[in-house]
Amino acid sequence: MTVQLRPWIIVWDHFGPYHYARVTALMKKMAVPIIPVQVARHTMTYNWEGSTLQEGCAEVIALQDDLPAEKLGFLKVLRCASRLFRELKPAVVFCPSYWPPRSLAIVFVARLAGARTVMMNESHAGTERSGAIGRHVKSALLKLFNAALLGGAPHRRYFASLGMAKERIFTGYDAVDNDYFQQAANEARADATKVRRELRLPERYILNLGRMVSKKNLSLLIKAYFTMRKRGCGVGAKLVLVGSGEEETGLKRLCDVLQLAWQDLSDSGEGLPSADVLFYGFRQIDQNPVFYALADCFVLPSLYEEWGLVVNEAMACGLPVLVSQTAGCAEDLVLEGQNGYTFSPESEEDLAQRLGEICDNGKLRRRMGTESLNIIEKWGCENFAENAIRAAEKALST
Repeated sequence: MTVQLRPWIIVWDHFGPYHYARVTALMKKMAVPIIPVQVARHTMTYNWEGSTLQEGCAEVIALQDDLPAEKLGFLKVLRCASRLFRELKPAVVFCPSYWPPRSLAIVFVARLAGARTVMMNESHAGTERSGAIGRHVKSALLKLFNAALLGGAPHRRYFASLGMAKERIFTGYDAVDNDYFQQAANEARADATKVRRELRLPERYILNLGRMVSKKNLSLLIKAYFTMRKRGCGVGAKLVLVGSGEEETGLKRLCDVLQLAWQDLSDSGEGLPSADVLFYGFRQIDQNPVFYALADCFVLPSLYEEWGLVVNEAMACGLPVLVSQTAGCAEDLVLEGQNGYTFSPESEEDLAQRLGEICDNGKLRRRMGTESLNIIEKWGCENFAENAIRAAEKALST
């Protein structure tokens, strides 16, 4: 008689490239059926399209097809998830945190279905906006979970401070497909001349890639770049910004104020750029490794950041990284002076000095890039899968 194993369900608002890669890694390690579920087929935040990273992943079930995830309330998700969970009878549900209400609905439905719950979360003390009452509420909500899969050391400390037992906390949640990024970067470097011509990339550049919103603090990066150049450092190095968002117009105005020539390269064109600051617009993940591959270094200047997966990507492509001290990934991924530096997101001077050190020292860049590869090897999707399994096993034992 064949015993039917109860599946594990893993839920996110919407599946993007990172999620496919993580689920695929988990599926490879488990005999238990892994069922990926998304709350909605699209969101208002990310414009992800199909990616090669979803190859090999099981088909993702959507709770509903019409509205973006952000438009779905507690009751709508509760009804849709209840029908699915009654049918699937999961043993474990990996839940996308406890908030907003649509995420809380997933937790409630999972518990009503008799499943053990694992919280996936990236919050840490640096992102907390709650007062004493808010912390009390969070502590109460944590009792709905049997285990947690979190980002890294600061996340572990934060949830332990809210009352979650340390033995029920596991890290490694924030992962990208390291092999994909490393291979794609190596291919781009092998054909660098052609790649530069096709994407109109300068010979040398400092890179930032991500949404252009206020918390990303890109104005500090532009000011620090200006200061570095004014001191005669980083000669020939441009500043490349890949992404789009509400801050883009203001950033271009800042360039005008500082008399930094800028150029919009989001549309196709011909000829290499001549400006100092280059705006390339939003790009899909399949194109991102090329931008990393040919850069001198990567900078994440965020005022606060739950983790910062772009740092994982940059390191997997063999880059030195300059990361804000308040980013969730900084403590675990940046070894000071070995693969990069951390800096205060409020200090233009701090960042300008570090930019100059890296841009003016090719030997240092190469050494740091190699060390980035060594460090990030331990933080890939296989690590995510192993710790997800440990979290689920702990949840099942409680």
